[in-house]
Amino acid sequence: MSLLASHRITSPSHWILNAIFCKGMTKPMTERLPEGCIKRIHVNQNLLRRAMAGEDVCPYTVQFKGKAHPCKRWTASGVLEGVNAIHKPLSCGARLYVQTTGPMVLYQ
Repeated sequence: MSLLASHRITSPSHWILNAIFCKGMTKPMTERLPEGCIKRIHVNQNLLRRAMAGEDVCPYTVQFKGKAHPCKRWTASGVLEGVNAIHKPLSCGARLYVQTTGPMVLYQ
């Protein structure tokens, strides 16, 4: 069975609605996060510094349903809200982040 055939998503209720795979890669190139639940987007400072130094890393982190999804680029539909949580940071330590309940696409 080919890599594409073995990773085909058939259930629309699954949180990854569509995945595009490159030859030889095990992670999808894009992930689609559905509308409804809160998604929090922030920049990982350590990874941003490594990216500025020339490394190929994913500096954005999207928190969704208790998991962290790293990405290099993302798009979102709907309302985006900038949150200033200086005195109550996220579990990862982020104090400034953007959150949305709209659908998102993450690009690796």
